[in-house]
Amino acid sequence: MSKLYEHQSQYQKISVWENDGVRSLYLDDDLQFDDNNELDVHEAFLTPLIPYTNLNDKEVLIIGGGDGGMARTTRQWYPDAKITQCEIDEKVIDISKKYFPHLNNDGQIFEEIDLHIGDGIDFINDMIVQDKQFDTVILDLTVGTMIPFRQLQRITDNVSFFISYKSIEQFDLNIFGLFEDYQAEVVKITGYHNDSIIFCAGQFKTKSLYNQMKKLL
Repeated sequence: MSKLYEHQSQYQKISVWENDGVRSLYLDDDLQFDDNNELDVHEAFLTPLIPYTNLNDKEVLIIGGGDGGMARTTRQWYPDAKITQCEIDEKVIDISKKYFPHLNNDGQIFEEIDLHIGDGIDFINDMIVQDKQFDTVILDLTVGTMIPFRQLQRITDNVSFFISYKSIEQFDLNIFGLFEDYQAEVVKITGYHNDSIIFCAGQFKTKSLYNQMKKLL
């Protein structure tokens, strides 16, 4: 395995490796994907959402996903989806354009969506202030990033995220009490933490109540 690139950005260490022509992206030494499994990873965010929504003609917010693969896959599955994305680290976008152009259609996907550079939680809070609503929020984040479920309830009905076996012990499983219903599936990713990630999607139970109360104010 040979290292093609390494850089310490303001937020994380970004590394690109290649083995027998297969490239891999690491953030802070955690494998995010490689050329062989990236489609499985990105489709796994969308599959559990199927019982809850059809994203065509709907507004979708992606938090993270700076490689572009999540936006590209969402566009492939739902050509008419209106995609907004917030990525904190612009360097991930730049590196992905250079080393993983197939994930982002040679960078074209970033031109087709409403892309914002900044902190995802700050962006969510801004959307709350603006009373902006999304049909679905997809959290394509690095391992260990805090998931702001309670803020998300105020801007969406549906959310998709993942839990790695590395972080599941720190994950508050009581958080699932916020959901009316949720789906989960395990996706095998060779080289990732215990070779598996649990992808989840759910529909919040209190969103409709929140909207009803807001109308009374």
